[in-house]
Amino acid sequence: MLAKSAIFDHSDVGTILVSPGHRVLQANRAFCGLVGLTGDEILQFNYEELFHPDHAVEEVAATQRLTCGESDIYPAQRQLIRRDGSPVWVLLSAALVRDDWQQPAYFIVQVQNIEASKQLENERAAQSAALRALLENAPDVISRLDTSTRVLYVNDAIEEITGVPAAQFFGRPLADIGLSPAFVAGFTAILREVAVTRQPLNKEYTGSDGVRHFYGRFVPEFDEQGDVISVMSVSRDITAMHRVRLELSAARRELEAANAELARSNRQLLELANHD
Repeated sequence: MLAKSAIFDHSDVGTILVSPGHRVLQANRAFCGLVGLTGDEILQFNYEELFHPDHAVEEVAATQRLTCGESDIYPAQRQLIRRDGSPVWVLLSAALVRDDWQQPAYFIVQVQNIEASKQLENERAAQSAALRALLENAPDVISRLDTSTRVLYVNDAIEEITGVPAAQFFGRPLADIGLSPAFVAGFTAILREVAVTRQPLNKEYTGSDGVRHFYGRFVPEFDEQGDVISVMSVSRDITAMHRVRLELSAARRELEAANAELARSNRQLLELANHD
């Protein structure tokens, strides 16, 4: 036996020895337990048969590079196939042991079960994709700008408002995007106020076209030292509400004027009645 020892058998690290022809020579208890095979059963397998079909070809190619001397050791993330057919992600490290004549003797492969961390990684990726889909399809304008007004992120809603695709905003200062100087000056002032006060700010502002009106929530973002490095904002188009507010204000003024005129007329009538 190549490595028949208590250290080999009882190690928590799954270890397998493989011939240059890819026959399994030996596997310790940790490796056998990982794939659900006994020590005798696993000896009936070729090395690549232990892997998911998507990874078997990659693994064979990697061992060939070891044989050719292109590398001494390689790490990789692979999926092994358990006895029941279910896959399990492992972090794999393989090296080639040579004999006294520098000919390939066997591969030594060690694996660590990373199924839990891989599942967490996939869940985070799915959450990230869902969040990005939410941001990209939100009707509100969502943006992040650093304190120099360079655009770090803006969602697709910006194109409907400005006519400029979101991709043309990334990495550029507001002043270089072709927006109106009045808008750039006003938005910059808001960012500076948030950076100086270090507090969130709710603010109404006029869009670059000078027609649309927005209500924005501006929130400072800090680095590890506690310095403001960027400002995230969510802005909603309130043009319709602003128009209604103006109309109500105008109607209120007209009503106040009418009431004042009515009061004046009443006073005149009262004066005439008293005179008579």
